[in-house]
Amino acid sequence: FNGHLALNDNNGNIQIDGAFNMAHQVSDFNLRASVENLRPNELNLSDKYVDSDISFNLLADFQGSSINDMNGRILLDSLVMNAPEGQGYSLDNFTLTAGQVGDEKQVQILSPFIRGDYSYQTIPTSILQTMQRYIPSLVSLKQNNKKPDNNFKFDIQLNNADLFKKMFFIPLEVHMPASLRGYVNDRDGLLRIEGAFPSFSYNGTLYESTTLFCDTPSDQFNCQVRGSMLMNSGAMLTLSVDAKAKEDRLKTTFNWGNNTDVTYGGQASAVTRFSKTKGKSPILQADIDILPTHIVMKDTTWNIHSSHIAVDSGKIYVDNFLIERPGQHLRVDGRITKEPTDSCIVDLKNINVQYVLDIVKFDDVEFGGLATGKVLLKSILNKPKMSTRLNVHNFTVNKG
Repeated sequence: FNGHLALNDNNGNIQIDGAFNMAHQVSDFNLRASVENLRPNELNLSDKYVDSDISFNLLADFQGSSINDMNGRILLDSLVMNAPEGQGYSLDNFTLTAGQVGDEKQVQILSPFIRGDYSYQTIPTSILQTMQRYIPSLVSLKQNNKKPDNNFKFDIQLNNADLFKKMFFIPLEVHMPASLRGYVNDRDGLLRIEGAFPSFSYNGTLYESTTLFCDTPSDQFNCQVRGSMLMNSGAMLTLSVDAKAKEDRLKTTFNWGNNTDVTYGGQASAVTRFSKTKGKSPILQADIDILPTHIVMKDTTWNIHSSHIAVDSGKIYVDNFLIERPGQHLRVDGRITKEPTDSCIVDLKNINVQYVLDIVKFDDVEFGGLATGKVLLKSILNKPKMSTRLNVHNFTVNKG
């Protein structure tokens, strides 16, 4: 194509001048485009931009068939989206430059954020391939996936998320600048990701002091995530997850705590060993050792005892899971499957009925009291059946 293309319509004006040639092995683009008052919804281009119009100018001068082999620049300026109810958005300019710098490919968006030898299409495979070295039974790669050979660094700074929220309808707001940096090296099997997200909201929930750190220092894969989340009650809940993977063995430690007068917090930790059955259709198996830890609920310390959980062929086997304190306990033992002949027993002693109802998300009626007895569950993963015999001390309904 070489010339002028125009669209004049009540739902948008588009003017394109320049040339592009996609017949050669390396495509060539050199064009300018001006878009005014484009209404994607009315033109049936998208159903997400109702009562909205978009205007922008675009300059494209590059060679290549994708961003992987792109050499040149793309300049977007004067982007304006008019939308109802304060959902409008504007962007003065956005420049993407890509090409070869020395012996490295480089992509710049206003300032350099990724440098090295890379293929965007294989970056997700690079991350999965790195994890597969440490937990091969859990992480599987398709045989037809292109083998990655990436070696690059990245440094991304995000000052606000209006572009994602208003143009792509991702419910993300950034209240303080966030950063994500690190490197990927397939040849040496190295990966490092460092993220700092001081304050942001996702889908209306506020998160603060969130950090992400993943690396492969030697013979294991480490990953830590820490942050705080604002609860509906107004309290801040601090969370952290620490995972270490090596030789199909994953150790996970989960910590949490609140900042209110009544303490909720503690630690849960487990070691999982993964394996697969042999044959044409291997099945993932997991042996989980629950480690002894402590948790605090309403200023009361509970003990989590050592126990074992096995997952095999869609069936879950629980061997004496126990959480207790003097005079109270909750014990789970049995099989969680689809089979009507398999059962799981929940043994309770002086357990607050409301705790149990909160777990199963039953809130139509508020019950109270301390329950003692056993609950028999069958066919839990198919058509659950429950039979129970409980004694409830100080039983109440709706606090009555």
